[in-house]
Amino acid sequence: LQPDCFPEIPGLRNDSFYRPCDAIGGDYFDFIRREGQTWILVSDVSGHGIQAALASMLMKAIFQDAGTNAEGLAHLLAEMNARLKRFLPEGIYAAAAVLCVDDHDGTVRFANAGLPFPFVLRSGPRRLDEVPLPGFPLGMFSGVGLESYEARRVEMMPGDVLLVASDGLRETEAESGEFFGDRQLRHALNELNGTEGTGLISNLIERADRFSGSRTPPNDVAIVALTRTPR
Repeated sequence: LQPDCFPEIPGLRNDSFYRPCDAIGGDYFDFIRREGQTWILVSDVSGHGIQAALASMLMKAIFQDAGTNAEGLAHLLAEMNARLKRFLPEGIYAAAAVLCVDDHDGTVRFANAGLPFPFVLRSGPRRLDEVPLPGFPLGMFSGVGLESYEARRVEMMPGDVLLVASDGLRETEAESGEFFGDRQLRHALNELNGTEGTGLISNLIERADRFSGSRTPPNDVAIVALTRTPR
């Protein structure tokens, strides 16, 4: 289901990572191209294994179809919620986030539907910003309309990295029972600030694997990193 590669976007580099905790999983990312824009979806279907993977197949079909005619990111999430609520089995839902990148000016817009808040690693002066944008997960509730989602512009300067990820990294568990969690993730991101997308992702995965020791990953991991480059 994953795309072989993302399209080239002027002024932005797109890096990604995916690893299921079983042979197949429910985390998923994808993109569509429309009207000089790239729309990117990152999602995390509840559960694991075959049922989650089948739900991801449905996510892909709905995203590709609804994204073609959606009037904006909030409208897309509302439409996907309505369709997923109709077709997903009871108790199955999907956290998701969508990004819209404009080819002309490199503008990045973001809307969220229950995925962990993304981070922006600022290159100068170096700091870590969170984008606290809530939203109902998709397919969980009926009657969730356009007003339930918000699209927000994410300002990025050259060298900044926007990191969007499922909760798999946070749920990495050590042999002691401690979770990698938000605290460990923030600490790692602060130390890695200044690293471009590929290096950032590989270092995060290495740290999470070292933290877990020999334990099997408890959750799928999906990460998308957008690095602002000079235009």
